[in-house]
Amino acid sequence: MIFAMLLAAASGSLLRADGGSPALAHRSAQSFSWSPSQVRELIGLIEESERQGFDPSRYGLAALQSELEQCALLWGNGRCNQLNTLSRTSALALAADYRKRQLHGHYAPVSEDQLEKALVNGQLRNWLITGALTPGGRFE
Repeated sequence: MIFAMLLAAASGSLLRADGGSPALAHRSAQSFSWSPSQVRELIGLIEESERQGFDPSRYGLAALQSELEQCALLWGNGRCNQLNTLSRTSALALAADYRKRQLHGHYAPVSEDQLEKALVNGQLRNWLITGALTPGGRFE
């Protein structure tokens, strides 16, 4: 499952929730680099998701942990493209599952732009788990 998510993210075939083109969504997401502390926060949130009935392996928990460690060993920090792609893909998948549960099985789109905004504002936990439904029916 996580391999398919990584492949879709790397190929740019993940669509933006606002209908933007995959190429634009891919380019936009590549401009943002996850910090090691943000990746560690995501790992903690994925681990916590098990208490909510989710399967952490579905969100690439082991791969995230391993990639964070490898980036630190190889490059001296936790910033590398593969870790960015894996973190983004894992966060979007987990957010989509939380929203699907909140909407009792109905699909609610999540976007890379919303994720980046949450990260920049230090709101990953809030956006990921609760997501605020706006009057227009979109999560922010």
